[in-house]
Amino acid sequence: MGALFSRKKQSTVEVLEDLERDITRLETERRHTEIRQKRFIAKLTLALCCVLVIVLAYGLYVHWPDNYLEWAVAAVILGLCYIPVFLSRFVARFIFNKRLEWKDE
Repeated sequence: MGALFSRKKQSTVEVLEDLERDITRLETERRHTEIRQKRFIAKLTLALCCVLVIVLAYGLYVHWPDNYLEWAVAAVILGLCYIPVFLSRFVARFIFNKRLEWKDE
């Protein structure tokens, strides 16, 4: 009966090979996760830029500036509108990095 339930102990070489396979699997999984992260952030940035350009083009079409002061105000507003795009990229990267650190623990 004892022979049926006893397991053969793995040799040191087998244990090291198993560990090497696990490490390789984890490294490839991490690389794939980083690639997915970069793709997601690129898609998010592209979508936000497209929406921003459409909204700003519509705003300029409806409220066309007549003098230089209005053009200056419009230019400042255009410059400030790109801040949310870069902030969203920063936040998305931060969230992904925290998720990766949480998975590593």
